[in-house]
Amino acid sequence: MSIKGRKWSLYLTSSYLQGLTLEALLIQPIQRLPRYVMLVTDLLKRTEESHPDHANLSKARELLQVEERRARERGRQRKF
Repeated sequence: MSIKGRKWSLYLTSSYLQGLTLEALLIQPIQRLPRYVMLVTDLLKRTEESHPDHANLSKARELLQVEERRARERGRQRKF
């Protein structure tokens, strides 16, 4: 077995994957954007407006929300 084959085999048997269905694994990338939006929103709430990072966090949240909406819309279009 090649090194890549052994690494893949180890990954498939790792504790990270134990008990997860294929459906659960496939949904994970879709759930990332909402998690990032929540994270940045929380950071924004805890960052004073006078802080140098506040404007960048605000912009980051806006961009993430736009991408989240686009991803959701693409998902709806694929269902039909």
